[in-house]
Amino acid sequence: MSEKVYFADEEIDLEGFIEDEVTESINPMLHTLGIIGDKWNILILSLLLSKGDQSFIQIAEFFPNLTEPALKSKLEKLEVGQTIEEKQVGDQVVYTLTDTGLKLKPLLSEMKDWGRKASVKAGKGTSVKMGSGKAVKDSRGKIKIR
Repeated sequence: MSEKVYFADEEIDLEGFIEDEVTESINPMLHTLGIIGDKWNILILSLLLSKGDQSFIQIAEFFPNLTEPALKSKLEKLEVGQTIEEKQVGDQVVYTLTDTGLKLKPLLSEMKDWGRKASVKAGKGTSVKMGSGKAVKDSRGKIKIR
């Protein structure tokens, strides 16, 4: 039996894997990672969990090192994974967590707690300012905070 899973938009053929407890635990993790993806997706989900619905510009304000096309791609991937959705609020479009996205709260909370403990243990600070102020595009299309 050949089972296929997807990770980071890449199909992985599990044929030849020994079907045991290890591979049975790998498949769900690959599925989860395929949906939440990379650090930016996790940070976007965390932002929506902590701040609630956010517009594109509001999200961009928190992540000034992420270009507009890259942010758009991340949001689209999260929408395809059914963790966020666009919602019209008045004349503005905002991104909001779906029921599936809200179910990630315990996982993201555990990641935050683990990171806080690991950074203290390593002797590093636990606070990183992600940005505030007004988001504007520079000549290269990067969103900057002023």
